[in-house]
Amino acid sequence: MTLDMNSAVIVPLFSNAHFTQIVVLDDTQYQLAFHWNGRGGFWSMDISDGLGNLLIAGIRLVIWYPLTLQYNIAGLPGGSFMLIDNSIETWTKEAGRNDFTDARQLELVYMSKAA
Repeated sequence: MTLDMNSAVIVPLFSNAHFTQIVVLDDTQYQLAFHWNGRGGFWSMDISDGLGNLLIAGIRLVIWYPLTLQYNIAGLPGGSFMLIDNSIETWTKEAGRNDFTDARQLELVYMSKAA
């Protein structure tokens, strides 16, 4: 699969331990829920359709990894998400509790499937 970087969408992220974002990806509305796992020390994401029906849960947010490319689930966006670290000093480090809003400024990017 080829991803289209020209149609990339940056999903806003917050430092709250649990939060939900409503986003439009490939002309379809989705609900993305983010959860901090304090015991495991990692972030995860759930994807629901626009009506709140859960499509997939517990996707661990790993930096520089195509997070949804391997899933073939009806209703999921056709592209893929990737957590980007724009800092040269920390780009190999796991995403920490406050790394979405601190100086590290991690970004979750969605790239559509190329036509």
